[in-house]
Amino acid sequence: PRGAVSKFRVQLWDDDLFDDDLALDVELPIPPPGPDWVEHLLTSAKGTVTLRARVKPWEEKIVSAAQISAFELSDTVLPLVGGQGALLQEHVTANGTKALLWLPGRNDAFYH
Repeated sequence: PRGAVSKFRVQLWDDDLFDDDLALDVELPIPPPGPDWVEHLLTSAKGTVTLRARVKPWEEKIVSAAQISAFELSDTVLPLVGGQGALLQEHVTANGTKALLWLPGRNDAFYH
């Protein structure tokens, strides 16, 4: 279908005082729609990150418009090829172990 996506790219950077290094750069397949989470263990010399992904059909909204507007999200513009940008909104609590990501326009639903 038009605009179909089959994979996504994850880059993890170490953020230190003198030099930010790319710790991991990997492409992962988009999981098929369904109720199950797909877990990926991403390992580099800097450590291991667990990434869980799930795709739900558009008809199954995860959150309501009221929940979205009540949530405090910070914005980051991700540069795309050709000078375009994609808006990433995220919510991470202090000392949190999980993050909530939202890519507006992708069925207007949270990714967490």
